[in-house]
Amino acid sequence: MKAFNLTVFYLLVVLVSCTSVENLNTNTQIESFCKSESHGMRKLKETPIMNMDVTMIPSINEETGELNQVAFSWTLSPRNGGSSRDLLTHNVNSEQDWKARINEVNFYIGELVEIVTSEGEIEPLMTHTENTHGLSKEIAMQTVFPPHILSNNDDLTFVFHDEIFHTGTNKVVFKQEDIQHLLSKIETYEN
Repeated sequence: MKAFNLTVFYLLVVLVSCTSVENLNTNTQIESFCKSESHGMRKLKETPIMNMDVTMIPSINEETGELNQVAFSWTLSPRNGGSSRDLLTHNVNSEQDWKARINEVNFYIGELVEIVTSEGEIEPLMTHTENTHGLSKEIAMQTVFPPHILSNNDDLTFVFHDEIFHTGTNKVVFKQEDIQHLLSKIETYEN
């Protein structure tokens, strides 16, 4: 009986420690929280040729608690992870195709992204593509939106209108409940 009681006690301790999340006081803590798939801030989408992995990461001014921006860290990677070719070379048959692809990914991809809410479409403030050409099979981007996208108590739909790889319109939805849960954990955030 004593062993049973100890087992139950240890299970309760593990359960409580795994489910409780402390307040988030820094941007580093916010980013770590958001990258965990269990909090609803990271979404995965598969297309016929690629995977899209999108994480919503708000950032705050750590002194005032004001929301500065909402960044979406997202990657596109070949659907079959074992492919020897990176996504940038998909359907590239010449040097001219390669130059056009690099230009599209580095300078045009931000124009293909938006956030959709019940109030309409919101264009990004900026998009940055990480220069990992030839070093990685994936394409990594950061797209930044104004902080007011979190203030309308609505689901946020991240939309990528793929005119580069021709996979169509790709969407992932961030639920309002998950967004509010995240904002409630940010100790200095005031809605």
